[in-house]
Amino acid sequence: MALSCAVALLSLTPPPAAAVDQLLTGRKLLLKDTGRRNRLKLVAVDGALLVPQDRDAPTVAGAMLTIINPLTNEAQSVPLPAEDWRVNRSRTIYRYRNRDARFPNFVKSAVIRNRRMMKLVADSTGISLNESSQGALGFILTFGTVRYCLLFPPTSVARDEPCLFRAKRSVAPIACPGELAQ
Repeated sequence: MALSCAVALLSLTPPPAAAVDQLLTGRKLLLKDTGRRNRLKLVAVDGALLVPQDRDAPTVAGAMLTIINPLTNEAQSVPLPAEDWRVNRSRTIYRYRNRDARFPNFVKSAVIRNRRMMKLVADSTGISLNESSQGALGFILTFGTVRYCLLFPPTSVARDEPCLFRAKRSVAPIACPGELAQ
């Protein structure tokens, strides 16, 4: 009897937490490399965006931004340490501020608002823009086991030339960009 109760309890225990992907729509993206001043600006507006909580919260886990070109597999990852994140009292808005913004952590600021939007600004593009065309660009922002995934495919690109990539209004991808390239 004790063995059957133990087996029943084990079957009710939830499995260990797996990565949770939030596939987001992108509002706009700008990557610009003029030689003197580089810029990355990413905005996602999506009502499905849920801010990470508990051990996945940026103030606990920090974050990792990965910039990916799914066509060439060029990628760059940038840490966003937990100590640079702040949260409001209701735990619905997280803000990241890095006043130094130098390589390898070139992200200056980030804002994540529950069920609303995510915005990132950086002083570097993270990847080279010296090709004649990027084609598409993807982003993964990871907090512990939570990943925000965005993809700006060729259909969303407004300008794609050496040193400049501008896109807007992308739909949510079917999977995170790194998985699409595999």
